[in-house]
Amino acid sequence: TDQKTIAAQYLERGVDVVLGGGTQYFSEDLLAAYRKAGYGVALNRDQLLADAGQAPLLGLFSKGYIPFEIDRMNSAALKASTPTLSEMTNIALRRLGSAPEGFFLMVEGGRVDHAGHGNDGAAAIHEQIAFDETIATVLAFIDKHPDTLLIVTTDHGTGGFNVNGLGNEDFISLAPSYSETTPAFDRLVGFKMSLEVLKIETKGLSSKEFVAAAEKASESWRHASLATRTRILFAFRE
Repeated sequence: TDQKTIAAQYLERGVDVVLGGGTQYFSEDLLAAYRKAGYGVALNRDQLLADAGQAPLLGLFSKGYIPFEIDRMNSAALKASTPTLSEMTNIALRRLGSAPEGFFLMVEGGRVDHAGHGNDGAAAIHEQIAFDETIATVLAFIDKHPDTLLIVTTDHGTGGFNVNGLGNEDFISLAPSYSETTPAFDRLVGFKMSLEVLKIETKGLSSKEFVAAAEKASESWRHASLATRTRILFAFRE
């Protein structure tokens, strides 16, 4: 797919709101063309949240893919530069909600697919939580605009990741069944970055340095609040 061509097609076809990543596909000349056509252009979270206009809107918040939510949560720089999926959705609804003939908005929590391909459980669950928060944002909009139809769907499953139902499956004896499920969820709480970022952060480390870093990371889950653990647990079990 020629993503530079698609970046130009958004403008050619007059798409009202485009928010996400991919600044590498938008040249300075193309951004100037968007501005000339009357688009507001936001290049970081503050610019997006400060926007109160009614004109078409283009928001680009990363060079390539939007960061995984787990990475955004744990990086001050990413928090400053990247809005949440819920925030982007709220802005889009605010822009489109007054359209006299209605509107169609597609919101994708796309990075859960990448987490699935990478068998990255911690990244996947935080992507799911972010998407759940986005659904809540849309439902709040529907409360005020009850003629709005919300459709939530998926395209496919990827990776086969599963931590629910781990451990002994003996349902006859008195031994607890699936006793490893909760500890598996608990361990996810301690992860502070995606495997994608971990690969970058640990590049060049010796085996001894890598083990030390892993041991330090494994301690952090023990200090997570009960509310955090419960939230992650129920996000997967539901």
